[in-house]
Amino acid sequence: MRDLKADTRIPTTKPPLSRQSSTKKYFGGDKIGLADLVFGFITVWLGVLEEATAVKVMKPAAADDFPRLQVWIENFRENSVIKANLPDPRELLAHSKRKREVLLESKIA
Repeated sequence: MRDLKADTRIPTTKPPLSRQSSTKKYFGGDKIGLADLVFGFITVWLGVLEEATAVKVMKPAAADDFPRLQVWIENFRENSVIKANLPDPRELLAHSKRKREVLLESKIA
């Protein structure tokens, strides 16, 4: 039997982002495409996750490491259609806290 070990390497986002043209606003160009929508949840949930866990995932230094990612996040969040449809991060945080409490209570009982 083979000894399976967890892959401890952290996948990097640099190759796909490095292929993204610095003059393009989104992954597919100047209009939001499927890739943008698939990864768009990150723009809200990342902040909620950081606040809920008190762990900073995207440290300020990461902006230097991933400048195109930071620009993409800003462009995505500022798109009028996206902005009108993104959930309120405060509501997501409150929802996450309630779910966590329910989970913890069920483990205690």
